[in-house]
Amino acid sequence: ASGIVILISLGSWQMNRLAWKEAILARIAERVQAPPTALPEPSQWADLSPEDYEYRRVTLAGTFDHSREVLIFRATGKLTKRPDGPGYHVITPLLLASGQSVLVNRGFIPLEAKDPASWAQGQISGLQTITGLMRSTEERNLFTPADDPAKGLWYTRDPKAIGAALKLDKLAPFAIDAEAMA
Repeated sequence: ASGIVILISLGSWQMNRLAWKEAILARIAERVQAPPTALPEPSQWADLSPEDYEYRRVTLAGTFDHSREVLIFRATGKLTKRPDGPGYHVITPLLLASGQSVLVNRGFIPLEAKDPASWAQGQISGLQTITGLMRSTEERNLFTPADDPAKGLWYTRDPKAIGAALKLDKLAPFAIDAEAMA
Protein backbone atom coordinates (compact mmCIF):
# COMPACT_ATOMS: atom_id res chain seq x y z
CA ALA A 1 0.00 0.00 0.00
CA SER A 2 2.83 2.41 0.83
CA GLY A 3 4.44 1.54 -2.52
CA ILE A 4 1.28 2.61 -4.35
CA VAL A 5 1.22 5.90 -2.42
CA ILE A 6 4.87 6.52 -3.34
CA LEU A 7 4.24 5.74 -7.01
CA ILE A 8 1.19 8.03 -7.12
CA SER A 9 3.20 10.80 -5.41
CA LEU A 10 6.06 10.42 -7.90
CA GLY A 11 3.66 10.40 -10.84
CA SER A 12 1.97 13.54 -9.54
CA TRP A 13 5.35 15.22 -9.00
CA GLN A 14 6.42 14.35 -12.56
CA MET A 15 3.21 15.76 -14.03
CA ASN A 16 3.65 19.00 -12.06
CA ARG A 17 7.27 19.25 -13.20
CA LEU A 18 6.23 18.65 -16.82
CA ALA A 19 3.67 21.48 -16.62
CA TRP A 20 6.32 23.76 -15.07
CA LYS A 21 8.83 22.96 -17.85
CA GLU A 22 6.21 23.42 -20.56
CA ALA A 23 5.35 26.85 -19.13
CA ILE A 24 9.02 27.85 -19.20
CA LEU A 25 9.42 26.66 -22.80
CA ALA A 26 6.27 28.53 -23.84
CA ARG A 27 7.57 31.73 -22.20
CA ILE A 28 10.94 31.34 -23.99
CA ALA A 29 9.26 30.73 -27.36
CA GLU A 30 7.05 33.79 -26.86
CA ARG A 31 10.00 36.03 -25.95
CA VAL A 32 12.25 34.77 -28.76
CA GLN A 33 9.56 35.48 -31.35
CA ALA A 34 8.44 38.84 -29.94
CA PRO A 35 9.50 42.07 -31.62
CA PRO A 36 12.63 43.52 -30.00
CA THR A 37 12.30 46.25 -27.41
CA ALA A 38 14.86 48.78 -26.23
CA LEU A 39 17.47 47.60 -23.76
CA PRO A 40 16.40 48.50 -20.21
CA GLU A 41 17.98 51.69 -18.91
CA PRO A 42 21.13 51.20 -16.79
CA SER A 43 19.29 52.70 -13.80
CA GLN A 44 16.95 49.66 -13.94
CA TRP A 45 19.66 46.95 -14.20
CA ALA A 46 20.08 46.37 -10.46
CA ASP A 47 16.36 45.67 -10.07
CA LEU A 48 16.06 43.26 -13.00
CA SER A 49 15.34 39.62 -12.25
CA PRO A 50 16.50 36.93 -14.71
CA GLU A 51 12.95 35.50 -14.72
CA ASP A 52 11.76 38.84 -16.07
CA TYR A 53 14.34 39.24 -18.84
CA GLU A 54 15.80 35.83 -19.79
CA TYR A 55 15.42 35.44 -23.59
CA ARG A 56 13.86 38.88 -24.00
CA ARG A 57 14.67 40.30 -27.46
CA VAL A 58 16.24 43.74 -27.29
CA THR A 59 17.97 46.22 -29.53
CA LEU A 60 20.97 48.23 -28.40
CA ALA A 61 23.72 50.33 -29.96
CA GLY A 62 27.34 50.87 -29.06
CA THR A 63 30.96 50.34 -29.99
CA PHE A 64 32.77 47.04 -29.50
CA ASP A 65 35.94 46.93 -27.38
CA HIS A 66 37.83 44.12 -29.13
CA SER A 67 40.83 44.61 -26.82
CA ARG A 68 38.75 43.03 -24.05
CA GLU A 69 37.23 40.07 -25.90
CA VAL A 70 36.81 36.81 -24.03
CA LEU A 71 36.45 33.33 -25.46
CA ILE A 72 34.18 30.90 -23.62
CA PHE A 73 34.98 27.27 -24.39
CA ARG A 74 32.22 24.95 -25.59
CA ALA A 75 32.58 21.25 -26.32
CA THR A 76 30.21 21.69 -29.27
CA GLY A 77 28.95 24.50 -31.45
CA LYS A 78 25.38 23.10 -31.33
CA LEU A 79 23.89 25.62 -33.75
CA THR A 80 26.82 25.87 -36.14
CA LYS A 81 27.75 24.00 -39.29
CA ARG A 82 30.18 22.01 -37.12
CA PRO A 83 27.83 20.59 -34.51
CA ASP A 84 30.33 18.06 -33.20
CA GLY A 85 33.39 20.26 -32.94
CA PRO A 86 34.70 22.14 -29.93
CA GLY A 87 35.18 25.87 -30.06
CA TYR A 88 34.46 29.18 -28.40
CA HIS A 89 31.76 31.79 -28.05
CA VAL A 90 33.27 35.21 -28.77
CA ILE A 91 32.18 37.58 -26.00
CA THR A 92 32.89 41.26 -26.64
CA PRO A 93 32.07 44.24 -24.41
CA LEU A 94 29.84 46.78 -26.16
CA LEU A 95 30.34 50.31 -24.87
CA LEU A 96 27.02 52.17 -24.73
CA ALA A 97 26.63 55.94 -25.10
CA SER A 98 25.76 56.08 -21.38
CA GLY A 99 29.26 54.83 -20.45
CA GLN A 100 28.04 51.39 -19.38
CA SER A 101 29.05 48.17 -21.10
CA VAL A 102 27.16 45.01 -22.02
CA LEU A 103 28.82 41.70 -22.86
CA VAL A 104 27.72 40.53 -26.31
CA ASN A 105 28.00 36.93 -27.48
CA ARG A 106 28.88 37.48 -31.14
CA GLY A 107 28.80 33.83 -32.08
CA PHE A 108 30.71 30.55 -32.20
CA ILE A 109 34.14 29.95 -33.71
CA PRO A 110 35.85 26.56 -34.13
CA LEU A 111 38.76 25.60 -31.89
CA GLU A 112 41.37 26.19 -34.59
CA ALA A 113 40.16 29.80 -35.03
CA LYS A 114 41.13 30.85 -31.49
CA ASP A 115 43.71 33.35 -32.76
CA PRO A 116 41.90 36.68 -33.33
CA ALA A 117 44.00 37.23 -36.47
CA SER A 118 42.09 34.33 -38.08
CA TRP A 119 38.80 36.19 -37.67
CA ALA A 120 40.04 39.76 -38.13
CA GLN A 121 37.08 40.46 -40.43
CA GLY A 122 34.96 40.00 -37.32
CA GLN A 123 36.73 42.88 -35.58
CA ILE A 124 34.11 45.41 -36.62
CA SER A 125 34.49 49.02 -35.61
CA GLY A 126 32.26 52.04 -35.29
CA LEU A 127 28.75 52.31 -33.93
CA GLN A 128 26.89 48.99 -34.16
CA THR A 129 23.18 48.32 -33.67
CA ILE A 130 22.53 44.86 -32.28
CA THR A 131 19.40 42.82 -31.84
CA GLY A 132 19.69 39.88 -29.50
CA LEU A 133 18.45 37.96 -26.51
CA MET A 134 19.10 39.01 -22.92
CA ARG A 135 20.78 36.17 -21.02
CA SER A 136 21.54 35.70 -17.35
CA THR A 137 24.63 34.19 -15.77
CA GLU A 138 25.09 30.54 -16.75
CA GLU A 139 24.74 28.02 -13.97
CA ARG A 140 27.63 25.74 -13.15
CA ASN A 141 27.38 22.05 -12.48
CA LEU A 142 29.76 19.44 -11.08
CA PHE A 143 31.38 18.99 -14.48
CA THR A 144 32.01 22.67 -15.26
CA PRO A 145 35.70 23.51 -14.86
CA ALA A 146 36.57 26.59 -12.86
CA ASP A 147 37.19 29.70 -14.93
CA ASP A 148 40.83 30.87 -14.90
CA PRO A 149 40.83 34.56 -15.89
CA ALA A 150 44.62 34.85 -15.51
CA LYS A 151 45.05 32.27 -18.28
CA GLY A 152 42.08 33.48 -20.32
CA LEU A 153 40.19 30.21 -19.71
CA TRP A 154 36.44 30.71 -19.45
CA TYR A 155 33.77 28.01 -19.32
CA THR A 156 30.67 29.96 -18.30
CA ARG A 157 28.97 33.20 -19.25
CA ASP A 158 29.30 35.08 -15.98
CA PRO A 159 29.13 38.86 -16.54
CA LYS A 160 30.18 39.68 -12.98
CA ALA A 161 33.33 37.51 -13.07
CA ILE A 162 34.23 38.52 -16.63
CA GLY A 163 33.67 42.19 -15.80
CA ALA A 164 35.91 41.94 -12.75
CA ALA A 165 38.68 40.27 -14.77
CA LEU A 166 38.40 42.89 -17.53
CA LYS A 167 38.10 45.76 -15.03
CA LEU A 168 34.73 46.83 -16.42
CA ASP A 169 33.13 48.65 -13.51
CA LYS A 170 29.96 49.76 -15.30
CA LEU A 171 28.89 46.41 -16.72
CA ALA A 172 25.38 45.05 -17.14
CA PRO A 173 24.54 42.04 -14.92
CA PHE A 174 23.35 40.17 -18.04
CA ALA A 175 24.75 39.41 -21.49
CA ILE A 176 23.26 39.61 -24.97
CA ASP A 177 23.30 36.74 -27.47
CA ALA A 178 23.50 38.68 -30.74
CA GLU A 179 21.23 37.60 -33.55
CA ALA A 180 21.74 40.50 -35.92
CA MET A 181 24.03 43.48 -36.23
CA ALA A 182 23.52 46.50 -38.50
